Amino acid sequence: MSESKQHLRAWQNAGLLDEETVSRIVAFESASRPAPSALPEERPGVIEAILYLGFVVAGAGIFFLVGNNWEQLTSWSRLMLVTTAAVLTLGAGAGMHLAAHPGVRRGGQAAWLLAVALSAASLAVAFNEYGGHQLGDERWQIVVVATATFALAMTLWAFAPSSLQVLAIAGATVFFAEALGAWPDEYSPRLAGLTIATTGAALLVLTELGVFRPVRTARVAAAALCGIGAFHAGVDSSLPWEFIAFVAGGALIGLGIWRASFTYVAVAVATLLVALITFMFEHFGGELGAPIALILSGGLLIGSVLVLVQVRTMIHRHRVAV
Repeated sequence: MSESKQHLRAWQNAGLLDEETVSRIVAFESASRPAPSALPEERPGVIEAILYLGFVVAGAGIFFLVGNNWEQLTSWSRLMLVTTAAVLTLGAGAGMHLAAHPGVRRGGQAAWLLAVALSAASLAVAFNEYGGHQLGDERWQIVVVATATFALAMTLWAFAPSSLQVLAIAGATVFFAEALGAWPDEYSPRLAGLTIATTGAALLVLTELGVFRPVRTARVAAAALCGIGAFHAGVDSSLPWEFIAFVAGGALIGLGIWRASFTYVAVAVATLLVALITFMFEHFGGELGAPIALILSGGLLIGSVLVLVQVRTMIHRHRVAV
C-alpha cells in the first residue's frame, strides 16, 4: 500500500473520512497520476545496446577490409562490394522494422541511416569506375548522386518516420546543396547556402503542419538547416548577403515565440551569435584588436545564455497558462 493510501486509511479509521470518500480520492489520484515518459520495454535496453555494438563492430571490420584491399580489387569487385553492403543493410533495416521489440525497430532505423550513406557510396563508385566521360561532367555526376541520396532518405522516412531518418534527410540536404554549389566553374557558397536554407524553410512549414515528424527532431533539423544555410550564403559574399543570417535568426525567434518552441529560439540565438562574432571579426577585428573582439564575443555568449533562460521561462509560463 502506498504512503498516501496509508494516510487515507488512518484518517478513515480515525473517523475523519468515510469509505466512499476514501474510494473517490483513491480513484481520482489514480486517474490523474501522470503516465511514465516511456514504458520499460520502450526504453533503450541491453538488446538494443548489443545491436548497436554489432553494427559498429561489423562496420569497422568492413571498413578496414575494404581499406586494406581496395587497390587490389577490380572495378566490378569494388562496385559489387559496396552495392551488396547497401542492399543487405536496407534489407536488414526493413526486417528490423517488422519486429515487435521497440529496440530492434530502433536498430532498423540505424540500419537505414547507414544504408543511405552506403547507397550514395555505391552510386559514386559506379560513376567513378564505369562513368567516365560518357555520362557527362563530374559535377553532373555528383549532383545525380546527391539527388538520389536525398530521394532515398525521403523514401525511407515516408515508410517509417523516425529521428534518424530525419537526420538522414538533413545530411542529404547539405550534400545536395554542396553539389549544387560546386556546379558553377567557381564554387558558390551563396547557391549552396540558399539551397540549404530554402529546404530547411520548407521542412519547417511541413513540421508545423504535422507532416514532417517526429516533431521534436524535425524542428531541430529544419531550424538548423535554416540557420546553417543562411550563414553559409553570406560567406565570402558582399555585405548585404552577410545579413541573411541575422534575418533568419530573427525569423526563427519570432516563430519560436509564436509556436512556443524553445528549440527554434535556441537555434536562432546560436545562429545570431555565430553570425555576429564572424561579422565583428571580419569587419572590426583590425580596429578593435583580437583581445577586445574576444571580450565582446564572451559578453555576447553570456548575454545569449541569459536571453535563452528568460525566453524559456516565458514559453513555459505560456504553456502552463494555455
